[in-house]
Parts: sequence; structure tokens; C-alpha cells
Amino acid sequence: MSKRKTEAQMEREAAKRAKPAEPLTLDELLKPANAYERLVAEHVRGRHDANLEAAIVAGQRSVRGCLEYVAGVARKKACGSGCVVMADGEVFGLAVHWFLDGATPA
Repeated sequence: MSKRKTEAQMEREAAKRAKPAEPLTLDELLKPANAYERLVAEHVRGRHDANLEAAIVAGQRSVRGCLEYVAGVARKKACGSGCVVMADGEVFGLAVHWFLDGATPA
């Protein structure tokens, strides 16, 4: 008795045989989707730091993930009030920490 494969099973098998996805480039990882992401991407690019750029590509860390990390840190600082004020230097420092040191999401 022959058992027919479902379309979903065939897709899963094809995905297993497929080549792994190519890693994203620095430009793709730092491509901003909004003004906040653009500011962080410009700051990171403005540092002209080869180690930072290599860490971004090696870790496949995106500017969107960076802002999610910074927002998580800010939420923790808010301590229930829902409000927090952070200096630009602190935000950009967290951004560099996210990319360079492999910080984990807050």
C-alpha cells in the first residue's frame, strides 16, 4: 500500500535538501526601515571600525535587532513608570555593545 506525501511534507523535504541561506551582507544588516534605524546605522557606519563591521556580519545582527535590544534595556530602566530618559551616548553605546560584544536581547 503506497502512502502519498502531503504537500507540506514534500516542502519540508525540499527545504532539507536546499542549500543553506547565504549570510546577509553588512549593507543588508544595516539597511534602515525607519528614521530610528537610520540614525543607528549612520552612527555605526560613521565609526569606520573594521572590527565592528566584521562583528556585525559574523553575528548576523541587524539594526532592527539592535533597536529591540535598546528598547528592552530602556523598559527595564523605566521600573514600572513607563517613562525613561536616556542620553544619545548611552543609546549609541548600547548599539555598539549589541553589535560588537554580542549582547543578548533584554
